[in-house]
Amino acid sequence: MIAADTGTGTGTATDKGTASSQTTPEHSMTAEDQGNSPTDRALTSRIRVALIENDQLSVSGKNVKIITRDGKVTLRGEVANEAERVAINSAAESIAGKENVSDYLEVKP
Repeated sequence: MIAADTGTGTGTATDKGTASSQTTPEHSMTAEDQGNSPTDRALTSRIRVALIENDQLSVSGKNVKIITRDGKVTLRGEVANEAERVAINSAAESIAGKENVSDYLEVKP
């Protein structure tokens, strides 16, 4: 297994199905990097509920990836427009704290 620490973000990488303590950069985190602690799951759930309850968001906006690990939230996926990106980011920041949210949302071309 090759170990690498990029110093950005947190996460778990796997090689041939074996978990390691490697660090995954926030910009490349996937659902597999989701933390399993009750706190991380609850934080993800609270953000998801806030997005689902927002009638102004498109289907793609409501379905962005929310990856929480050690209290740090990474948002990934495509959104309909810049206003939607801002709304999603603001919702996550109001729940997790501005310093704990990394926004990697992309506006659809």
